[in-house]
Amino acid sequence: MDIQTIAGAPAVGICGSGVVDLLAGIVKAGIVDKTGRLQKDHPRVRDGEGGLEYYVCEGTTGDIVFTQHDIRNLQLAKGAIASGWYLLMDTLGVSMDELQSVYIAGAFGNYLDLEASQFLGLFPPVSKRRVAFVGNAAGVGAQMALIDVGARRRMAKVRDLTGFLDLATDKRFLDVFAARLGFAEV
Repeated sequence: MDIQTIAGAPAVGICGSGVVDLLAGIVKAGIVDKTGRLQKDHPRVRDGEGGLEYYVCEGTTGDIVFTQHDIRNLQLAKGAIASGWYLLMDTLGVSMDELQSVYIAGAFGNYLDLEASQFLGLFPPVSKRRVAFVGNAAGVGAQMALIDVGARRRMAKVRDLTGFLDLATDKRFLDVFAARLGFAEV
């Protein structure tokens, strides 16, 4: 297993993008099954204080582990994110082939590995050339709106074309969410 730390510093924990990479790796390796359950028969899987855990490495203050609870939390987040893009595309009647671009915003998104994220189902399975990591789009957009009248006009046009999909009240959400909690079989 290849473990890297930010700036080569001693390991203190697992960063957000590292959690995605780690989970994708242990799912691919069969250490986590399609339901999200850690498999006891792997030498790095052990009983911990809170149940099963995957030993990652020695950290500065003790063992760094990835727990069954961590996996479940990431599964819930993955299920919600995947449900969001699926229901949006379904509502608009857009197929995967028709999807021209996927924009991934936010500082966290900039550090995600696209292949690992798509393997887990976080993002639509489109080619890399159709995906753009745009960083802090909200912050940059706010700056543009403050200093550029033309940008404000373009934003107003986009706003007028934008709709709202309330996942909390969408009758399809629970079924779609439940169907997206699992992982691909390898």
